[in-house]
Amino acid sequence: MKDLINLTFNLQHYTLIQDFSSKENIGKIHLMNKLGGMSEEEMEKTDFASVGRELINSGTGITEYGLLFENIDVPLEDVYDGQVFPLYVYKDCVAIVGIKFKEKTEYAYLPCDDIEFHKAIHSFR
Repeated sequence: MKDLINLTFNLQHYTLIQDFSSKENIGKIHLMNKLGGMSEEEMEKTDFASVGRELINSGTGITEYGLLFENIDVPLEDVYDGQVFPLYVYKDCVAIVGIKFKEKTEYAYLPCDDIEFHKAIHSFR
């Protein structure tokens, strides 16, 4: 479970291409995934078709769901230690409270139920 959670926090380390109809679109998907976004100026200066061709010609990543490329220049981060879930805003909240004990921090997303506070306080065992 730890590895799966860490993988979801590191999706920029991989690019999945399923639609091969446009090399330009492939290049755009790849760079946006890898970089997390680009300015309009960067996009205007980038030859996405060339990036797409280079990615496909690399010959790696063939799966039954498309081509999956590992972006080795984007480091994998170990954000979940198997005990305390990292900060992740997944629902509407007014505030986030960090409950710290030694080197670990558990988060409560307000408003929340009492059970969430109990979990946060008792997760340091």
